[in-house]
Amino acid sequence: MAIRFYGQDPDTDGGHCASVSVDDNGDFLFVAPRVTDEAKLREIIAHSPIADHEAAVRMPARMAHIIAEAMRGGTPVQ
Repeated sequence: MAIRFYGQDPDTDGGHCASVSVDDNGDFLFVAPRVTDEAKLREIIAHSPIADHEAAVRMPARMAHIIAEAMRGGTPVQ
């Protein structure tokens, strides 16, 4: 499986940061901090229950341009 890397949080110190990739099926792969705030999780679950194999993650808004580039199918980072 080929994974195309599109970018990571521009405010990172270089490690353990949110990132966006796309696999060869066109599915998005996000690495991001899990949402652990109970109030936020309750709001999320009210609209979309979270299965045992799923997680709610927080993607920084400053990464919107990276997510948009991945959605367009632009050139991944080398």
